[in-house]
Amino acid sequence: MMGLVRILFLVMVVMAVLALVKGIASASRPAPRAGPREGGRGRRATRQGGKLFRDPVCGTYVTAEGSPAAARGRETVYFCSDECLSKFRDSAD
Repeated sequence: MMGLVRILFLVMVVMAVLALVKGIASASRPAPRAGPREGGRGRRATRQGGKLFRDPVCGTYVTAEGSPAAARGRETVYFCSDECLSKFRDSAD
């Protein structure tokens, strides 16, 4: 019986030490920053108030300003590069 108590005590001490180490490690890392989500699929607000659009080819988020674009039905899709735009057009044909 005494052996079981010692094992349980040892397990509790190990768990406490691990929790302490984990707490110290997480305190030294900066917290991840999450951007505010807005309505609409694949669109997020940026710090400047613009919207981000997800490139349908590679998944990169881009702004509409200065990004290559193509029409898909009634919506406009934006791309991170002319290469992704080219791949999109090739896959549509």
